[in-house]
This record gives sequence, structure tokens and C-alpha cells, in this order.
Amino acid sequence: MQWSEISVSIDREGVEAVANMFHELGAGGVVIEDPELIESYKAGGWEYEDLPSVGPERGVIIRAYLPVDSRLPARLQEIKANVDRILATLPHLEGKIEFRRVEEEDWAGAWKKYYQTAKVGRRLVIKPVWEEYAPSPEEIVIELDPGMAFGTGTHPSTVMCLELLEDYVSGGERVIDIGTGSGILAIAAAKLGAAAVIGIDCDPIAVKSATSNVKLNKVAERVSLRQGDLLTGVQETADLVVANLTSDLIQELATQLDAVLKPEGRAILGGIITARLAEVQDSLGEAGYAAVETRTQDDWVTLVVQKER
Repeated sequence: MQWSEISVSIDREGVEAVANMFHELGAGGVVIEDPELIESYKAGGWEYEDLPSVGPERGVIIRAYLPVDSRLPARLQEIKANVDRILATLPHLEGKIEFRRVEEEDWAGAWKKYYQTAKVGRRLVIKPVWEEYAPSPEEIVIELDPGMAFGTGTHPSTVMCLELLEDYVSGGERVIDIGTGSGILAIAAAKLGAAAVIGIDCDPIAVKSATSNVKLNKVAERVSLRQGDLLTGVQETADLVVANLTSDLIQELATQLDAVLKPEGRAILGGIITARLAEVQDSLGEAGYAAVETRTQDDWVTLVVQKER
């Protein structure tokens, strides 16, 4: 199968709007190349030698992948119009769009340039299936074959969500993971001791990828996956919701949390850029939720919220 790779180069302030646009178009995979993030990996002693070089002069590059089919021309026109609209809304930004076609096999192989084994938090180790790793007795290894789904464990929002799962999953909880992507957060919750985990994603490619990863990590008896739109139609209740999304989607999710969270339940909400934190907190406050913990890394914020009493 052929895919069209759409690359948008833009200043950091426009990243969330572009990523959200690709999400709404149903892009089958997103890669964000952020020079500051790569530099932070170098400073932290990460194995970064195979990462692509991203010069600061190029800003942040968001790459998304759409299938080459009859809908592609209209989608490409929509992308161009949306990027023009984003740039008009934020006139100080600069942006550029590039297109190229890739084979699915080429895309699958390209993941190996972006993704190496990484230690996250106190115990979690995120390991691609093609690498070897000898864990210490206390480490919990999550093996991933990310395929074409977002969520490899190295983005600051994902890192913070994983660290918070370590803190808030002590054993026996019921967890719902919204926007499960590769399934990394759902798998982590199960391996940390959650009794039952539901992973939800609007993208069928993500659900397929997550299903494979759940089986790979031998947690299928506790993790169920489904295609869906946020919490729409979810009947189950949860002690903990984890959602690594975008600011817009978290604002939408705020009105749905009451339907699933138990009275003392909490929600871990990631994917919020610092510039939009206040409006996200306002939406959560209007829904009756307050932050009990806030973490920040680079320009990203992750909240733990609970219903106000």
C-alpha cells in the first residue's frame, strides 16, 4: 500500500493546531521532529545517534501519513487550506508544506530511526521489539512495535503520563485510556497492576497496532480495545482515566468525565501546551474538576484532576 507523507514545518506555537488537524483528518500515524526535544535527549545521555538531524532553523516538523486513494486530492487541498488558516490566525508564524509518496514497508522501517529503548520513571522501560534488553529485577519492560500508530513513549507528554501511572496505579484499579495509539499507556497500567484496562482510539489503525502490542506484552486478559470517540458510548466506570490528547480534545473530554469516573476517581490529562493551560483549566473547572497535581516538561503540561467536593 502507498501512503502520502505530508510534512509541515512550523514554529512550536503552531504544532498543536497542525497535529490536531491531522488527527481530525484520520491520519494513519504522526511523527513530530522537534530540535529542542532531540537536544534534550542528547543532554540526558540518550542513544540518539540514529535520530534524523533537525536543525533549529527548520523549526518543528510534523509528518503525517494518509493513504493514497480517491480521497487523497481533496484531503491535500483541505490540509493546505487548514495550514493557511492556522498561519492567518497566528500571523507571526512561518510554515511550509511538502508532500511525497512512501511505501508502507518504507514507513515501517523508518520507525527504527526514531525509536530506541528508553527508561521512563522509576521502573518502566520502553523497548522496541527489534532491540535486545536485559532488565533488572525491579524494571517493568513494555515491548512495542509502533507500526503506524502514534505513541512511542519518548514525547514529553507520554513520559509524564507514564510517570504518573507509576504513582497512581497501585493495584486493582479499573483504568480507561483515551486515545490509546500504540497502546503504551494501557499496557503500562496493566503491567503496573491495574485489574482491567479499556483502550479507546478513533483510528482503526491505532486499534490494530494496540491490539498487537497488548498481545506482545501478554496482558490481553486485562486490556480490551475498541474504536470510539473519546468516552462516547462507554458504559464502564473507572478509578482512573488517562488521556494523552490535545488541548481541544481535553476540553471536550472534560464534559464527559462524570459519566465514567468513580466519586474518588482521578484523570491524568496530557498533551496540553503551556500556552493553552489556562483555558483547559477553565473548561475543567466549569465541569467541576480541579488539578491535584501538575507536571511540566519543555512546553508541555500534564494534569491530574479530581472532582471538586
